Amino acid sequence: MLAIVGLGYLVNQAWPRLVADPQAATADLTRVEAISGDQASLALAVVCALAAGAFGLFVFRHWYRFHRLLNRGEAFIVHHPWFDIAMVLFSTAGIVLTRAR
Repeated sequence: MLAIVGLGYLVNQAWPRLVADPQAATADLTRVEAISGDQASLALAVVCALAAGAFGLFVFRHWYRFHRLLNRGEAFIVHHPWFDIAMVLFSTAGIVLTRAR
């Protein structure tokens, strides 16, 4: 999971500015708005909703896992690692895509 967050940070740092001219009208667009073109506001809303949902579900599941860890052990955590990895991936991608820089 830390590798996904680290990779997201590196992509965010390496992603070039979308517009070289800071006076251009598109200079203030987020990355997802620049990629989506005509459906910019809808795409941004969808990415924000998915990222927030994934983050909320990730937090909820880990709280639930902590509770289960105290009560029943680590069996559930060991049994479903890919779900958590996917939630971290979607959260990180959502953060990277909604950044202007």
